[in-house]
Amino acid sequence: MADMLATPEDLASLLRLDWDTLTDAEKASLTMLAEIGTAVVQGEVRQRLVQATDTISLVGTTESWLPLPERPVTAVSSVSLDGQPIDDWQLHGSRLWRSDG
Repeated sequence: MADMLATPEDLASLLRLDWDTLTDAEKASLTMLAEIGTAVVQGEVRQRLVQATDTISLVGTTESWLPLPERPVTAVSSVSLDGQPIDDWQLHGSRLWRSDG
């Protein structure tokens, strides 16, 4: 339920329903709708849509661009190559760029 894109309370508000007056069955239905909606959207974009702080390890190539596995990427704090920190990289959207690959 933490990953839902909208809460059951959000849906109740959109429908102009008073959450506190709803039955348990109605609350359960709104919860199910929020979960289904989240699953459909996340299935379409093929990723979870949650803010996360992750450490990832990727196999790079000799190319200058390295696509990152989830979008949107809002920040990258550090990059290492073979365990050694490097500084000559830039974040462009959801990809890292480095002239030497």
